[in-house]
Amino acid sequence: MVPGCAGVRHESPREMVSLARAAVEVAGKLDPNLYSAQVICDLQAQAWGELANSLRVADDLDEAERAFGTAFDFFQNGTGDLHVKVRLYDLNASFLGTRRRFDLAFAALDLVHTTYLELGDRHLGGRALIIKAIYTHYRGDSEEAIRINDEGLAMLDKRRDADLLFQAIHNRIWFLMACNRFSEAKRALFLHRSELKDCGGRVSRLKLRWLQGKISLGLKEWESAKIAFLETREGFEDAGLGFAAALISLDFALVLLHQGNYREGEDVVIEAAEVFFALGIHREALSAVMILKDTFENRQGSLVLLESVIEFLRRLQIDPDARFTPRFE
Repeated sequence: MVPGCAGVRHESPREMVSLARAAVEVAGKLDPNLYSAQVICDLQAQAWGELANSLRVADDLDEAERAFGTAFDFFQNGTGDLHVKVRLYDLNASFLGTRRRFDLAFAALDLVHTTYLELGDRHLGGRALIIKAIYTHYRGDSEEAIRINDEGLAMLDKRRDADLLFQAIHNRIWFLMACNRFSEAKRALFLHRSELKDCGGRVSRLKLRWLQGKISLGLKEWESAKIAFLETREGFEDAGLGFAAALISLDFALVLLHQGNYREGEDVVIEAAEVFFALGIHREALSAVMILKDTFENRQGSLVLLESVIEFLRRLQIDPDARFTPRFE
């Protein structure tokens, strides 16, 4: 990772790209009297790989693809260092997943997994499986995602990366819910409560509470779900995370509709839609929210439509190319 990039990744993707471009410039000016040509190629491959990843995070996928091509060209002329190779494949797998080229992403992650094991790093080998499980879920096979995730989770050093541990456990519970195994999800959340409690900060705790609400929703425990959604919505609003707060409002509206509180549910949907509009959301998301708002304003809203919009908005967060197909009945 280019020094300084990790800290700005989620706060400022543009700054991340700027830092990575600076690293590419430095790598291109290394003194051949101090470094061999192959070592310089290794360093240039690393710099270009980090630039490609930065561009992916910034949603400039076409330029990211070109940057990855340059990175692999430099690697071919380098020393063949396994650490450089595995880092490039690791970054490229994330790009391929973003592009929804899942077969290629799986092949890259399998290579990352075996290479890290070859290097004696089971933890990072497990991390590759955790990522593979996510893409398996995105592809629509949540049962297989559970199996892969469990294999990766067993390989993690729980003291080494609390965020990764949180993600692996959180995802396992999410995959169970995707399979409508809500009772198992509830048990898993209970069994892992001590590990999850020690992971992350306030936002992670809010995500867990949101997860509890989704499980309660799936189990038709309406009051428990309402309390969880109200708590997490307030928490995300206080944290300045408006998109998450608005999405939780739609979850809350879903509970109200299930309870027969249609008028209150309509009001919550319309208020959430206004928040989404104010945030300047993605064009596809804007279209879905407009359909939702207009339908509920005309008293024609339904549980099925609301569920389809919630599902789409969540998917759009990981798949910028997703397209919305509304379901009305």
